[in-house]
Amino acid sequence: MRSELLRVQFTFKQPVSRSNCQLGRQQRQPTSLEFAESHQCNSRTGVQCHSLNLPSSSMRRMKLTGPNRYVESAVDSFTRNLPELLSAMSSYGRPLYCIAEFVDRRYIQFRVSSATTVVEIVSNRFLGGTTRLSDADEECLRGLGFREPEPDSIRHPNWRYEEANPHAFLHLAKRVTAAVSFALHASASDVVKMKTFEVPSSSGACQN
Repeated sequence: MRSELLRVQFTFKQPVSRSNCQLGRQQRQPTSLEFAESHQCNSRTGVQCHSLNLPSSSMRRMKLTGPNRYVESAVDSFTRNLPELLSAMSSYGRPLYCIAEFVDRRYIQFRVSSATTVVEIVSNRFLGGTTRLSDADEECLRGLGFREPEPDSIRHPNWRYEEANPHAFLHLAKRVTAAVSFALHASASDVVKMKTFEVPSSSGACQN
């Protein structure tokens, strides 16, 4: 795999102050990803309404795309369904990768097992020109708790966040959504390409 854990894009319909990179409550309409059955939410607060104890129905039909095939969705749909997606991946029985790639080829990667979820956001080591993260973008990621890339590291070349609590999917999804919106600047209506596949048995932590 490339120096990316998993690729994805995220955004909010109603922007929250970028100056302090807040996690805000957004109004969204429920939709589902193709590869994960979604719990339908009628609350006007979108992701905020999802239960921390996700229903078992949201974990039943995890369909992997494989490492060579992407499916497309809107960024807004992806972020709204992220808690259920992470829950389904955690319940799959084997560690999984999910890579979400945005229209500008920036990406977010996830490595999910029953015990741990690791999130990586592409660093400037793999970006060039107008796609590079600005100082403000990187400060936003620091404020959200992402660890900085390690110079010349093969194992940790990207911005990284690890969550050991397997039930903290809502909390993690809000953190990732804020990063997508305020550090990667993805728009709600943008297309995001995603793929899901099993972690090779020889693979350790998320790597590219």
